[in-house]
Amino acid sequence: LEEWRVKLETTENKNEHDQDIFNRMLRAHEGVSVETVGDANEIQVKSMGEGLKLKVGLLSMRLFASGHAYFVQKLHERTPTYEPLAVHTTFQFSQARGKRQRLRESMLWKADS
Repeated sequence: LEEWRVKLETTENKNEHDQDIFNRMLRAHEGVSVETVGDANEIQVKSMGEGLKLKVGLLSMRLFASGHAYFVQKLHERTPTYEPLAVHTTFQFSQARGKRQRLRESMLWKADS
């Protein structure tokens, strides 16, 4: 985390965000290993190379829906037994304002009320 913090504070690219820096840091380490924990369809943990003390978990799409899976594919409607715990708004036009509006339209945003 310290390395990430330093890179965030020292980046010269004003368009580079925290996720960009995090992704670059992960790609810089070789030797990705995958370990299955519990149900193989639910969580996979990746150790990203030697010397990097970080584990990255892949979250179930059914419980942590991407914006495309939720808003476009509507997977939660096709498999109603699975209600997502969280919806990631992913990239879309109009930046944060557009993301909030998309959440409002799906009745997922109540911060304004």
